[in-house]
Amino acid sequence: MATGEDAAKEMAARLDLVKRLLEAGKVDSVYRDVYRERAVELAQPVLPRAAWDALKGARAQYERLLEETRRAVERRDWERVQELTGRAEGLKADLAAHTAELPVGETLYDDDTPSFDLFSPGFDVVAEQRGEKLVELRSTLVRQLEALEQGDAARAAFYASRRQYFAGLSISDPRAATAEARVNPAELEREAARAAQRNDLTRLQAITGELLKLRTAAAPGQPSRDLADYACPVDLATSLPEAAVRGAAGLGLAPASLPQPPDEVAGLAEFMHRNAWNPRFRDEASLQDGAARLRAAIESAALPAEAAALVQEFIELFMRLAYVNSGGARYLPVIRAESLLVEDFPEVADPPATSPLLTALGLPRRRALSRIQIEHAVATHGTRILREEIGLDPLDWRLVCIPYDAYVRLGPARGWGKQPYWTHFDGYQVMQGLRLRALVGGSGRFGGVVDIVSISRDDEREGVVARFAVVRRARQVARWR
Repeated sequence: MATGEDAAKEMAARLDLVKRLLEAGKVDSVYRDVYRERAVELAQPVLPRAAWDALKGARAQYERLLEETRRAVERRDWERVQELTGRAEGLKADLAAHTAELPVGETLYDDDTPSFDLFSPGFDVVAEQRGEKLVELRSTLVRQLEALEQGDAARAAFYASRRQYFAGLSISDPRAATAEARVNPAELEREAARAAQRNDLTRLQAITGELLKLRTAAAPGQPSRDLADYACPVDLATSLPEAAVRGAAGLGLAPASLPQPPDEVAGLAEFMHRNAWNPRFRDEASLQDGAARLRAAIESAALPAEAAALVQEFIELFMRLAYVNSGGARYLPVIRAESLLVEDFPEVADPPATSPLLTALGLPRRRALSRIQIEHAVATHGTRILREEIGLDPLDWRLVCIPYDAYVRLGPARGWGKQPYWTHFDGYQVMQGLRLRALVGGSGRFGGVVDIVSISRDDEREGVVARFAVVRRARQVARWR
């Protein structure tokens, strides 16, 4: 029979696993919901939801008692002060006995603030603003994943795959350039972007000198290695299993296919990825920088005249501004063939207010939902819906608001973008101060199907509707090496 000391050690070890899962999820943001689901599962014997709600209630009551005590002191109501301090001391002792659980419960159950994938192109700027170094951050994460492999055998294969992924990312230490960095043009170009952000002209001049040497030494026609960093190894166009299609139909989700774009469009997508390492976090967009280079790229693609201006505006938007998807990674449109599931209700003046999917998510309506409400619902129920109701592996798939690029490509044939309301799009715009604004668009009043803007995460305006999709998780990964 286990002693009280043994039980306490087991509880402490379980709580430590939960903390490690939450910490790993904040850095490995594309899989944060997977870490969180496992953390909730492991936390049940230590800190179930009901126990956390009771702790929160006790903490709120303690804070109210302190405020009442201060007011009683101002009134010189000493009898009341004595009563209140006695009650507060009791609550304080109870809360002190749960010091370890309080920060865990806060993150586990109540923190739906989106995380950044700091390894995405351009987001090392975010890391620097937080005083973090990517090399050290990666090392810490790898150690966390190793500890999780040893402590949670049931999910060891997942932790090992994520550890291998991060160990394979090419990251340079700005304090000491490695031999790999000196011969990897992609890494040198990323370092050049970092130096430009820091106004480090000395470092920038040194890097450009190395890049020019590499260009001179390269064989004629030799391709740059930079795009290989972003080449997704997963075939996004693989058809969905029939059983999953049947399960999805019961929730109002239907299969959809995005075709392979023409070669000239794919070439422009490569241009966008190659030049998207230095996003700007600002309140008002100025899209003039680099416009001449982009115009030249569009001219070389030989697009029809009526499409050229629209394509230029589209690519400039994603090259220069900072967007993240719901996984926290840098969002650049997926320009390749893809199979996915989308809610297929018609975009009419009064879209259906409820659906089986909304019910499964615990959402009371389709209109007037804030992004905070939506993301909390998806974080709480999304992986379960995928696994139990659709029959898809949450390690490979994710339930999200429809991505903007999917909406743009599917919309014209479905008559979307004609109504005077917006649709929630997956992801956020990163503003000055690293503030996040939720992506919405598709209003017939402001550009139709290609319209994209951002609103506050807590905005519950009536003129925004939710349309969900199920996409392969791989589409949310910004870098693969």
